[in-house]
Amino acid sequence: MTTTTTMTTRHTESICPSWCAGHTEIYQAWETLTVTGRKIRQHSPAEYPVIGGIAVVVAQVEHEDTGMDAPTVMVDADDNAPDHELSEADAHELGLALVRAAERIRRERAL
Repeated sequence: MTTTTTMTTRHTESICPSWCAGHTEIYQAWETLTVTGRKIRQHSPAEYPVIGGIAVVVAQVEHEDTGMDAPTVMVDADDNAPDHELSEADAHELGLALVRAAERIRRERAL
């Protein structure tokens, strides 16, 4: 079964990719990496599919000093879900979600 996780949309900036849900002082805010002291922030969507406890999210990391990393497809498994055993339908839906996320990155790159 597919569910969609939704967050409230925030202010976006010109550097934000089309899928970015925006930023506030708390939400997707600048974070300082402990090891390097560099500042980064995440650019992620407000909605993303969750299939069998597995989220598929298009994301991009921005570094304050060097700009944007290449976008990636993050797969996040809910640790509370039992073994992530997927039905045939859920496995198919998860595969489609991965393809859709990759296609979204390709479309953004083509702009």
